[in-house]
Amino acid sequence: MFVRVLVFILSIYMAGSIYLNWSRESSYRYVIPKYGELQVSTGTLELHRPWKVAPYLLLRTNGRDLLLDCSGPYERNYWCDDIERAGFDSGGRYTVRWHPWGKNGKNFVFEILNDGGVLVGYEKQCALYLNSLEKGLPDGQLVVAATALVLAVFSIVGIRKK
Repeated sequence: MFVRVLVFILSIYMAGSIYLNWSRESSYRYVIPKYGELQVSTGTLELHRPWKVAPYLLLRTNGRDLLLDCSGPYERNYWCDDIERAGFDSGGRYTVRWHPWGKNGKNFVFEILNDGGVLVGYEKQCALYLNSLEKGLPDGQLVVAATALVLAVFSIVGIRKK
């Protein structure tokens, strides 16, 4: 009985937290910043691909490390492979136009430049991010929340039958 109560409590907690996160994110209104509103930083840019976490870019400037996201809003449209195909040298010196965007405090890249030219252009990134916004939040989170609720119901039904 203790295990079923524990499963019930954990399932309700999981479903609630997933749904609250989904609803908070869905209520946030993303607005593409104008080119002049972007922050500009120059430094050493590294691509990190940790095992259990999504890849990210790390921009090391004078005395400050800046984490830059490799996906668009809602974790859609991963784009860091594009810069590798364009000749990205991890650890090289780059200028990045970025913007802190979204409820989670993520920093989104809008342009990457080096001495050789533009690796990632503003127009392309804006189109990519708009595509992510049009698709909206993935429904997978809601499916997981609903599954957790069903698990909670079945665990409580098992308690009542005993």
